Amino acid sequence: MNLEGGPILHISETIKGGIASYLDEVGALQIDEFGLHGVRFVIPRNSLKELPSIPEECLIPVDYDGRTIANLCSYTIQIFNILKSNRFSLIHAHSTFAGFVTRLLRAGRVFRSPVLYCAHGWSFIMDVSERRKRAYAIVERVLAHFTEAIINISQFEHDSALLVGLPADKCHLILSGVGPTRQQRRLVLPASRINLLFAGRLDYAKGADILLEAMKRLSRQDIHLYMAGEAVLDACAVADAENVTMLGWLSREELDAYYAAVDALVMPSRWEGFGLSAIEAMRQSTAVIASDRGALPEIVVPGVTGLIVPGDDPQTLADLLEGLDKARLRQWGKAGFERQQALFSSSRVHSQLCEIYSALISGTASPAICSNVSRGPAIS
Repeated sequence: MNLEGGPILHISETIKGGIASYLDEVGALQIDEFGLHGVRFVIPRNSLKELPSIPEECLIPVDYDGRTIANLCSYTIQIFNILKSNRFSLIHAHSTFAGFVTRLLRAGRVFRSPVLYCAHGWSFIMDVSERRKRAYAIVERVLAHFTEAIINISQFEHDSALLVGLPADKCHLILSGVGPTRQQRRLVLPASRINLLFAGRLDYAKGADILLEAMKRLSRQDIHLYMAGEAVLDACAVADAENVTMLGWLSREELDAYYAAVDALVMPSRWEGFGLSAIEAMRQSTAVIASDRGALPEIVVPGVTGLIVPGDDPQTLADLLEGLDKARLRQWGKAGFERQQALFSSSRVHSQLCEIYSALISGTASPAICSNVSRGPAIS
C-alpha cells in the first residue's frame, strides 16, 4: 500500500473500554504492517495508558477531559490544527463525536484525505426518545456525504445503518476481533463459589445497575460478583456489598487475569454496537451471560457458549444466576473459545481494513467491491 500521502490517522474521542481495546489490538497490527511512521493515533492525553501496545511516537495526544461545551470546542480546534497542519493518506475516525468533528472539517475543506468512519455503536440505536433517534439518523445521513467508507462492527449495527438510510455502497461489515491470549499473571479466586465478572464502563448503557439489583435479589450465598470499571459518560450508583467486590478500572493485563479466573462474564447492557468484552472473555475460555440487546446475541450462543437474558430485567437475571452450574459454565467457556478463534480475530479485522484502506488511498477501485469484506449476513 502506497502511503506517500502521509500516515494513516486514527482519530478518537473517549476511548476507555471497547474502543481502546479495538485500537490497541488493530493498531499494533497496522504498525507491524506499515511501520512506525505509517500510523498515528489522536487520543485524549489522559487515556494514553489505555493503548499499551502502541509506541509513544505513534501517539498524538490532545487535551480533553469530558463532554462539556468548552472541552468539545477545544477538542474541535485541536483536531482542526492537526488536520490543517499535516498530510495524511487516510483518516479513520472512531466514535460519534470524533466522526462528527472529522467529517465537519472535511465538509469545510480543511483537508482532502479520504475518510473512513466507525461509530462503534450508532447513536440512533441508543435507549433514547424516538425524536432524538431520528435526529441522530439525519445527522449521520448528511455526514455520510463526506465519508468514503463506513465500517459497521456487527450485523446488528450494519442492519441498523441501512434501515435509517445510510448509503449501502459505503457500508461495510467487519466484525470486531481480538488477538491471541497474552502473557498474564495467574489469579486464583475461591473455588467453592461461582465467581462472576462485570467489565466495562459503569455507565447507564452498560447496565451495571441492573446487575447490582439482580445480585441483591439472590438467595444463593455461593455467587460472588467482581466489578471492574468506572463511570466515563454517566454514572450508575455502585458500592461494595457482601456479594460484590468493586475493583476499579483495571489495566488490560489485570483484566485478562480476571477473565481467566472467573466462571462467567455478565454483560447486562442496554445497548451494544458489538460488545468486545464478550470475545475477550471467550478468548480466555470463559462463559458469557449477556442481555438480548444490540449485537450480543450474535456473539453468544444460548446453551452453547453462555446465556442470553432479556435486557433491563433484574429479576429475570437474578433467576438465571440462581440456576448457574459451575461444570456447565466450564463447558460453555470451552465452546466460547472455539467460537472466538473461528469468528472473532483481530488479524481478520486488520486484513479487511487494509483492503478498504488500499482501495480508498489508491482511488483505483471502489471500496464497495472489496472482495474480503462482508456486505451480507455476518454469522450464525
